[in-house]
Amino acid sequence: MKLENLAIGLIAAGLRKKEFSAEEVVIAYLEAISKRDAGGR
Repeated sequence: MKLENLAIGLIAAGLRKKEFSAEEVVIAYLEAISKRDAGGR
């Protein structure tokens, strides 16, 4: 599973449960992208 798909799935699940604020979602997504770009594929 690609990291983006995992991150998007976690974000979507969090939004459905309303456990994340919009800011937390953005931060989590940007962290996932930066890890991928750092060679974490």
